[in-house]
Amino acid sequence: MSTTAKTFTADEFYRLDELGFFEDDRRLELLEGQIVYRCEDVGPEHLSVVARMTEKFVIALGNRANVFPQVSLRLTATSVPMPDIYLAHRREDYYRAGGPSIEQLVAVIEVAHTSLVIDRGEKLRTYARARVSEYWIANLRDWTIEKHLLPNDLGFGEVRPYSGRGLFAFEAFPATTFTVDDLLGPQTQA
Repeated sequence: MSTTAKTFTADEFYRLDELGFFEDDRRLELLEGQIVYRCEDVGPEHLSVVARMTEKFVIALGNRANVFPQVSLRLTATSVPMPDIYLAHRREDYYRAGGPSIEQLVAVIEVAHTSLVIDRGEKLRTYARARVSEYWIANLRDWTIEKHLLPNDLGFGEVRPYSGRGLFAFEAFPATTFTVDDLLGPQTQA
């Protein structure tokens, strides 16, 4: 006996959600046609870092970018991930008529501890294949930020790791710098 997996489109994924096929409290994503349930526990450290980064980006970038925390992002006809944060070039309507295009995205950010393998693997490839120009992983295990650039079909051609007080910026806003300490806050001891 053979089995076949159904590949879904983004439109089908949204329609299933509208019809109530998914539980409201589940974190579901569509990654390259497959509906994926993320069961990892999002603890207080993760929530704190997402809130902190969101606030820092809103304050620092002001009227240059719209910041979207924990909202699904339609990347392609078969991929609708839910990154922890994504930024798009500023629009006064906050993309009311539809989410940003790939060209309008500034960066996509995942905050990772238990999801680090997925965020460096499956999600990284999904973002790269969709040609997201800048992908950050806030690595809560090592208290670092990985900045991935130059997307291609296999992943990203360049990875820049940052830690501590080293300065870095979004490629779209090079004059506005951050440090890992600014964005992640003080590291808690396990």
